[in-house]
Amino acid sequence: MIDRQALEPLSAQAIWWSQQTRFGAIGVALGPKGIERITLPTDSYGSFERGETSETGLTGGPQPPVGYSLGRDDRVAAAIQAWCDGDASEAQAALAELTPYLPSSSLPGFYSEVLETLAREVQWGEVVTYG
Repeated sequence: MIDRQALEPLSAQAIWWSQQTRFGAIGVALGPKGIERITLPTDSYGSFERGETSETGLTGGPQPPVGYSLGRDDRVAAAIQAWCDGDASEAQAALAELTPYLPSSSLPGFYSEVLETLAREVQWGEVVTYG
């Protein structure tokens, strides 16, 4: 079950855009405190590229999640594109000043703990597994 409150942006200044990557279309939500969400292409989000989302059910182009405005930060978009293209040094330099903003209230305890640990202990470019 989706917690609708967890999907709300932190402020009216939050923007959302979609961009094509070598992995497919992704959605990016950016608020005043940093990157709030990145939606990756998955089978369950199969019509994302056409703008159909489980939140809006609309077609005819990408639609922002509830509460977000369409917009784009070209600097962040370029950094995400560089990361997706495998250019870690360019992406790291561009994203160094941005912090993913993951309000702990929107994540179940285990997931929040995993993300906080990864952010604190895993360096850029390192790969870890858990299970």
